[in-house]
Amino acid sequence: MLGLRHHFWRMDNCAENTLAIHERLDFKYDVSMAFNDVIGFRRGCAFPYFPYYIKKQRPLMVLEMPTTIMDGAVLFEHRFKDLKQAVSSVLKHIEEIKINGGLSILDWHSYMWRDWWYPLWFKVYRHFLPIICSDKECYVGPLIDIANHFLQREQIFKQMELKH
Repeated sequence: MLGLRHHFWRMDNCAENTLAIHERLDFKYDVSMAFNDVIGFRRGCAFPYFPYYIKKQRPLMVLEMPTTIMDGAVLFEHRFKDLKQAVSSVLKHIEEIKINGGLSILDWHSYMWRDWWYPLWFKVYRHFLPIICSDKECYVGPLIDIANHFLQREQIFKQMELKH
């Protein structure tokens, strides 16, 4: 296992303490910085980064990738009244990500595939996913591929710095 997400986004009050443990265990990425009930950037960052660990005065070598949409943030009953409004909220957020050249990790729980439990949740996913997948400005893929892209990019930047 190269990366992880904490259930309910549960981390230490100082998330960097938890991420320092991830680093010691040699995890390469984490996607645990998110909100349960709203769409957006928990740390205000639309791009992957290496969190700075104040205790050790250095960045942690665990790539933090921003999860910006969880199914519950879109679909808990108090959020949006219907399918159109829920899908629109997701697509609007994706447009913001594109404008800023950022990254958004979406977290849709697997039990949502049982559409008899949460019929609207499944329908929302079924509606926005083909739109995002067909958008030439979006990449949709496994977390490990996304993490590897940014980790390789970071290595190239480090090599460039060493040459100068």
